[in-house]
Amino acid sequence: MSRGCKEPFLLFLCFYLLYAATSPGDLIADSQIRWRVAAQLVDTGWFDLPPEEAYRYAIGRDGKRYSFYGLAAWACLVPFVLAGEWLAVLLPHVGTPDMLGQFLASLLLFPACGALALVLVYSLALEASGDRPIARWIAIATGLATMHWHHSVSTGDEMQTAICILTCFWAFQRAWNSDHWRFPLLVCGAAGLGACVRISSLVVLVPVFILGLSFDLAARPQRAARRSRLRQWLVAAAVGLAPWAVLLGGYNAVRFGSPLQSGYAPALLSRASDMHLFQTPLLDGLTAMLFSPGKGVIVFNPLLLMAIPGLFVLQREKHRLAALIVVSFASSLIFHSKYTFWAGDFTWGPRYLASLMAVMMLGLIPILRFAALRALFVALFALSVPIQSASVIYNYGLEFFQDGRHGIVPDAYVWRVAESQLVCRFRNIALHALGHPDYACIPPPVERPELRQTTRSPGQVRRMHVVHFFPFKARANIDSRTVFAALLIL
Repeated sequence: MSRGCKEPFLLFLCFYLLYAATSPGDLIADSQIRWRVAAQLVDTGWFDLPPEEAYRYAIGRDGKRYSFYGLAAWACLVPFVLAGEWLAVLLPHVGTPDMLGQFLASLLLFPACGALALVLVYSLALEASGDRPIARWIAIATGLATMHWHHSVSTGDEMQTAICILTCFWAFQRAWNSDHWRFPLLVCGAAGLGACVRISSLVVLVPVFILGLSFDLAARPQRAARRSRLRQWLVAAAVGLAPWAVLLGGYNAVRFGSPLQSGYAPALLSRASDMHLFQTPLLDGLTAMLFSPGKGVIVFNPLLLMAIPGLFVLQREKHRLAALIVVSFASSLIFHSKYTFWAGDFTWGPRYLASLMAVMMLGLIPILRFAALRALFVALFALSVPIQSASVIYNYGLEFFQDGRHGIVPDAYVWRVAESQLVCRFRNIALHALGHPDYACIPPPVERPELRQTTRSPGQVRRMHVVHFFPFKARANIDSRTVFAALLIL
C-alpha cells in the first residue's frame, strides 16, 4: 500500500476504533425516532411513525404521524433494522431485533462516519498545505480535541452532514484547478445528499455552492471557457442534484402535501402553540453560541481560539478555501442564532455547529507553520482533549436531568458558570470517582413537559449517570449475563 493510501487508512482505522470503543451500543434520543421510521418501513412498507409515537412528530395529510428528520438520516438505518431481525432469528436468546440492530448501527455506522470525515479533512488539509505532518495534526486535532468526537458517537446526523459538506469543499478545491466534469458532479451530488440528510444543511451548502461556483467560473477568464464550464455545471446539477431534489420534494409532498414542507413547523406547533421557529434575538443567540459558558462553541472547542484567527492568515494564500470556510461558519451561526432551539436541545455544546468543526480546523494550517505558535497549539490541544473525552463518559442529557430548570429552549442559565454543562460534567466525574454520585434533580419552577422542564426521579438520573461506553452501559442495564456476554462477543 502506498503512503498516499496507507496514512488515510490508518487514520480512519485508529479513529474508528476509538469512536467504536466509546460508543453507547444503542441509539439515543432523536436517533430512536429515525430508527422507528426505518423499522416501520421494513415492517409495513411505509415510512410513517407508529400510532403510539408521542415525541417529535408532525401530522401528515393522511392523518398519520411522520418524523421531520431527514430522509437519508433514517434510510441509512434500514440495513441495520434488517440485520437486527436476521440476528434475532439466528440468535433467539441474545436479544430483540431492535436491540441487536441498534447495537450494530452504534458500533459500525456512526463511528465510521466520524472517522471518514477525518479522512476528508486530512485530504483537504494536505492539498491546501502540501505538508503531511500538518494535515495529520489537523485531522488528529479535529478527531480528539473538538466536539467532532462527541457527535461521532452520539448517533445523530451531524457526521453524515459533515461528510457531505467536506466532500463539497474537497471537490471544489479540485474543480478550481481542473476542467474535468467529475468534480462539479461530485459537488452537486454531495449537496443533494446533504439536503436529504438534514434539510437545514442547505443553510451552509447553498452559499458554499454559489461562492464556489463563482470562484470556478472566475478562474476561466476567456468567455468561451466560462460558457463551456457553465454547461458542465448545468449538466452536473441535472445529473447529481436534481434527482435528490425530486426525491426530497416527493417525500415531503406525499407526507404533507407540499414539496417544501419538511414538518418542522407543524411539529413545533403541535408541542407549543405559543412559539415559532425563529424567536431568539439575533445578538443574544450569536453571543451565546460563541462565548457562553453553557453552550459557547469556543468554550467547548478551545482550539477555535487559534483556528479562527488562522483563517485570516490562510486567506492570503488560499483565499478561495478560506472564503468558503468563513461563509459556511457564518451562515450557520447567523441562521441558528435566530432559531428558538439554537442550543440543539439536550446535547454537548452547540450541536448545530458540530458538522463544521472539521472545516474550521483548516484554519490551523498557517498556525502550525510557525514554530513560535506550536507551544500554544499544544497547550490548547492538551486543554481540549479532556473536554471532549469528558463529553462521552456519560449520556449528554445527564446534567439536564439533574437540573429540571433547563429545558430545550435555552435561557439565561447558559451564562451562569456554575450551571454550565461543562463545569457540571467535571463535577459529576469527580463525585463519581469519589464514590458519591449525585442522583438528585433540581425541580423547575413550573413543569413544562413540552419543553422537557420536568422533575426527574433519582432512578431516572441514575440511568443517565451510568458510564456511557459499551460495555459499561450494557452491563448496568441488562440483567442477563448471557445476553451481555453474547453482545460483547458480537
